[in-house]
Amino acid sequence: MQMNSSNYHGSRVPGSWAGAGLPGMTWLALAIFIFILAGCGGGASPPAGIPAPVSSAITVTAPNENGFVTITGAAGAVPGSATVTAGNVNNGAVVRWFEKPFVSVAHALVQDSVVANADGSFVITTVEAQVGHTIRLRYTLNSFISETTDKIVPNNVLLLDSALTPRYADIHRATNIGYVTSGDGINGQIFQVDVTGLALLTTLTINNESDIQAIAVDEVNNVAMVINDSTDNLTPIDLTGPTVQAAVNIANNPQNLAVSPAGGYAVVGLRDTNSLSIFNTATLAVDCTYQITDGVLGATHVSTPFLQIDNDGANDIVVSLSQFDNNSYLVTRSRVDGCAAVPPLVTLQQVPVNIGNPGGFAVYNNGIDVFISDRDGDHVVRVNMSTAATTDIDVGDDPIGIVVNSNNNQAYVINSGGNSISQIDLNSNAATTFLDPVGLSATQFGFNASNDAAILASPTDHTAVILQLN
Repeated sequence: MQMNSSNYHGSRVPGSWAGAGLPGMTWLALAIFIFILAGCGGGASPPAGIPAPVSSAITVTAPNENGFVTITGAAGAVPGSATVTAGNVNNGAVVRWFEKPFVSVAHALVQDSVVANADGSFVITTVEAQVGHTIRLRYTLNSFISETTDKIVPNNVLLLDSALTPRYADIHRATNIGYVTSGDGINGQIFQVDVTGLALLTTLTINNESDIQAIAVDEVNNVAMVINDSTDNLTPIDLTGPTVQAAVNIANNPQNLAVSPAGGYAVVGLRDTNSLSIFNTATLAVDCTYQITDGVLGATHVSTPFLQIDNDGANDIVVSLSQFDNNSYLVTRSRVDGCAAVPPLVTLQQVPVNIGNPGGFAVYNNGIDVFISDRDGDHVVRVNMSTAATTDIDVGDDPIGIVVNSNNNQAYVINSGGNSISQIDLNSNAATTFLDPVGLSATQFGFNASNDAAILASPTDHTAVILQLN
């Protein structure tokens, strides 16, 4: 049946745009189009009551060694149980509520979604990004889609002082504050760094102590300690200030140190005597010293370049690397019984290892597994202290610093000759090497197992570098 103007309300007349004999489906399409333009404004807000994710409750880390960022929403970031989508706008992600999602083939990991916890918190770890990229977030709830929130991927490199050479680092895990050592040839410096905000908080000077060999933080007594090789001193730093305390004499050329996982004391490796001193971090004094007996090599000890402390659930376990005059190396695993016992440490295993030039040292699995980077061989030697078996794992050029993350059963190695980081799967010993644009050359990591953050020093660039090792 043909319809005329009498069938319509209003002033529409035949022949006009409104009544040009358009098919019914065309009218429906036009109506939808007009609704979108009017109701959405070509990209305006979604229905009222669906606000954007709370920006102040959301953090984005710098890219990790694999190029992924961690996007974390605290409680209240979004409504509980909402589906959160985060995407890298620079790599092609489209997560605004009125647009179709688009992911290019070349960037298949530019966005991902998770269901938030009941309190509105969430974590997304599978989005690739670079420093300066924009991460856009939105959520869906009861079929409604929220407004979006944009976060910028932060830098992970902090210039400390272009005239100084940072070398060693550790981290206070409860506060996520890092401490980086340096020296100017006369005095030593300690840079206090906010790892979360990538900001230099303060610089401390240790007078007449320019040859700093290592640093370790004891959270129990809130003290950091640095070893001064040339003056046979250990300098404590009260972290409540922070303030530098009076140096403590440690005889026989202290070379390195490590803090008990439970806190309260540190073990100091002595170069001249192949001994370990137990340093009380409450009294700031040496409680006792134990000499490691060479029961394997029969050579003269010349150095103790590395040591670490782990815990087997009942006792602290000290694992040390000793060098001898025939350029051989010995790994010793000892149980700490304490200075009231005789002896204070009990040797459990000793394993000789074939290493050309050790650059880094880490332990895992109660000190049973030991990892030593060999700069000459471009590999990491994995030592099983129970079986005395050794395995060479090929990594990048000139490997030095190494750290183990027991949260994901991975080890990470800095390859100073190739500007790269190697990641080792501890279950398979398979290593994957990734390019690193900041040119790292650190020998000691500060690692925070509670959030997988690491701080390390880059001497060539005079910087502190923050990495997410997850």
